[in-house]
Amino acid sequence: MRTSRSFQTLCLLTTVMAQSAREHPQLLLGPVFLAPNMLQPSESFSSTTSQLSSQLKTILASGSSPFGNFTPDASSVSISIVGASRESPLFNFHSTSSFLNLTAGSTTNVTGNSVFRIGSISKLFTVYAFLLNGGLAHWDRPITDFVPELRKEVKSHRNSSEVDLVKWEEVTLGSLASSMSGIGRDCKMPFVD
Repeated sequence: MRTSRSFQTLCLLTTVMAQSAREHPQLLLGPVFLAPNMLQPSESFSSTTSQLSSQLKTILASGSSPFGNFTPDASSVSISIVGASRESPLFNFHSTSSFLNLTAGSTTNVTGNSVFRIGSISKLFTVYAFLLNGGLAHWDRPITDFVPELRKEVKSHRNSSEVDLVKWEEVTLGSLASSMSGIGRDCKMPFVD
């Protein structure tokens, strides 16, 4: 059986590409870049992490941030930045609230080894992706701009008590994303057609 030259070339090319893919895997979204491995001794990285640590301490102590106010010292925080080429973290920041619920088996001191319930941590990825792609342009817009059905909900509950009524036109995308909208975590509101 005689094969054409173009078929032989195609087979050779396919074999070379398969071998290359095994040796140099590529991500679906783009090329693989080498991980930075000299961050810690970098003066700019050290300066940035020092500023970050200082700003986080100020924000947690004052209860005031560019994204809204909250009760000071009410949040426990643990942030670690790790690198693929290092065993120790590049950056550590840990803050323990004095309002920890110790009766629930909580730790008395938040560290890099503290275990947290997953809770809403996965929502951060959505918020970060939104901020990276959309910036702060929509942050202060009411949620009713994005979910217009909530406007009907507000109109249908005009005579409801203030406790039962969420003022959706006052709830912004930023307040929802930062869990500062005042809406309880188990808020269930029936929609009326």
